[in-house]
Amino acid sequence: MNTQYTLISAQNESGNFSRLGYIVTCVTLAFFTTLSLPSNLLAQKVAILQSSDAYSYKVAIQSFKKQMAPDITFVEYNLDGATTLGKQQAQKISDSDASIVLAIGLKAAMAAKVELPDIPIIYAMVLNPKGYDLNGKNMIGVSHQIAFLSQLNSLKVVFPDISRLGVMHDPNKMSPLTKQDIQNAAELGFTVIEKPISNEKAIPKILRDIIPDIDGLMLISGTTLLTQESFAFILKETLEQRIPLFGFSSLMTQSGALCSIAHSPIDVGHTVAELAKKAFNQSFLPWGSTISVQQQTISLNIHTAEYLNIPITEKIVNRADEIF
Repeated sequence: MNTQYTLISAQNESGNFSRLGYIVTCVTLAFFTTLSLPSNLLAQKVAILQSSDAYSYKVAIQSFKKQMAPDITFVEYNLDGATTLGKQQAQKISDSDASIVLAIGLKAAMAAKVELPDIPIIYAMVLNPKGYDLNGKNMIGVSHQIAFLSQLNSLKVVFPDISRLGVMHDPNKMSPLTKQDIQNAAELGFTVIEKPISNEKAIPKILRDIIPDIDGLMLISGTTLLTQESFAFILKETLEQRIPLFGFSSLMTQSGALCSIAHSPIDVGHTVAELAKKAFNQSFLPWGSTISVQQQTISLNIHTAEYLNIPITEKIVNRADEIF
């Protein structure tokens, strides 16, 4: 499988998409800061710090390891979902004399950012990295955000009967859907009902207002308002009202969302491996920026489908990459 990359600069977040690899124009190069890498890169040791034991994290890490040279040494650390372990695990990484840190998940990326400012950090599996200022001179990452049109295309293939689609987003962290987004959705047969949510406390009222007008609710990656508690409320409310919920992470699907469209963790692993190889070779890397992987996966919760009385055809099952 060929992996496509997009470079997202801090100045032009929309980026330019290419099927041939990184797009780096001469103008863009002027905005990037070149990182002076430490001499211990010659040791070629990678410290892997993961936020938790999530299955997608494990797949990404395994994919990463397979792409690296056999003489690379790996040391692995786990926060087990606890941010309080960040300082402790970061000290172990410092003591390990690792050349590069691979941080998988938001908690791992944040711990690495705060505690390891002098070691090159490559992060992945982080939603909305811009919202957490993961743009240090020693950091480069793989975005976990998927374009709205790409989500709609995949959704149409799997659930073509959905037509009135509710979309909730955080206007403080994301731009509203554009006229082109709405037009693209209409061409695919979707009527989009968009609801901005400026604070978490507003979610219950807005959700109850929007539910009578939709037959599906899509959560857009990039919002920081979607906490564990707010997601649990949205999931409970949509299930009670028999409204299918579409997420942007296989963890959401596993928790009860009908379907999620996310990046392939295998391709994420391939991408971070390419970044690590460039770092070891001291090749140019746009430190402080984010790379986007275009390959997507679809996860499906058949128990939720049964509860919602949504028929799951063989075609849908064959299209899904993960089934819960």
